[in-house]
Amino acid sequence: LAECLAKSLLPFHSSGWVHKSIRSSNIVFFQCAVNNCPLYENPYIVGFDYARPDNPNAQSVERSTGNNTENAIYRHPDLQRADPRRFTAADDIFGLGLVLLEIGLWKRLRAVGSGQGREFLDKCLTESDKLGPKVGKLYTNAVKLCLSGDLGSKHEASLGWENAAGRGKFYWEVVHKLGKCQAWGDLQVQCGRVRAKLLLCIWVYFDTVRVCLRGRSSSLIY
Repeated sequence: LAECLAKSLLPFHSSGWVHKSIRSSNIVFFQCAVNNCPLYENPYIVGFDYARPDNPNAQSVERSTGNNTENAIYRHPDLQRADPRRFTAADDIFGLGLVLLEIGLWKRLRAVGSGQGREFLDKCLTESDKLGPKVGKLYTNAVKLCLSGDLGSKHEASLGWENAAGRGKFYWEVVHKLGKCQAWGDLQVQCGRVRAKLLLCIWVYFDTVRVCLRGRSSSLIY
């Protein structure tokens, strides 16, 4: 699920657009026709109402969140101020980081704590430290990278999400790493298969040795 979401954002940014509203309520799932269970492996990102080209000359219409703090907390603190800066692709990645945090902890973002702005971001960063035992180091590092640092102009200059090098970094450090994550159950199945193959190889080896020794002893008798 996490990999699919991150992977879907990459070509959108590569085409020169920003979504501007990445949050869990804008992610939908269809039901399986057989058992009506949600298809978690095939999520869809919606809510493109205010999407625009990621171009300084493109018109940017900002959505007024008003008292809707449930939506506002998915935006970087610099965008929650009375005089917010311009939205960039780095802010989409910030919103993705918060969604990944929700998936890793498997609880709504508001359950992390109260507050807004920088105060709430600090709580999310603290909460991300709890991801390790639940989802592993690769997933944790991907979340921290999405949320790390000041995502204003200084952050953009250092990470460069808007250029090809920055998108490459996002792919290798977030999308690719999420793709390498595996559930413990899957690892147990793989370990069981390896163990079975190893036992089979050992059995074949000793059976071959036994046959060879039997043939050698028979030749000595004759």
